[in-house]
Amino acid sequence: MEEKYNEVLKKIKEADSIVIGASNGLSISEGYHIFAENLAFLKNFGDFREIHGFHSIIQGCFYPFPSQEEKWAFFSRMFEYFLYKKEASPVMKNLYELVKDKTILLLPPI
Repeated sequence: MEEKYNEVLKKIKEADSIVIGASNGLSISEGYHIFAENLAFLKNFGDFREIHGFHSIIQGCFYPFPSQEEKWAFFSRMFEYFLYKKEASPVMKNLYELVKDKTILLLPPI
């Protein structure tokens, strides 16, 4: 198994650029679960749940808010939650170290 890892690391080091395709599993490994009504959702978005009745971040993203102000209140909270509340995990720090000197293209799942 170690031989395969070393082969992959060699290919990464030789590559000019890296394409990273990641899905919800990577965000869950970071502690973000956009489909769950978990403690983190209730702590950060519980007021939206009480007022509008949705049970997850993803439902909030597609919720027909009655005003632009409420919609952008939710999205600004979501951006703060994803971008500023947590430090990157060891998984993300390790991934960054592997590819920091490469041209990177992030692709969403199909």
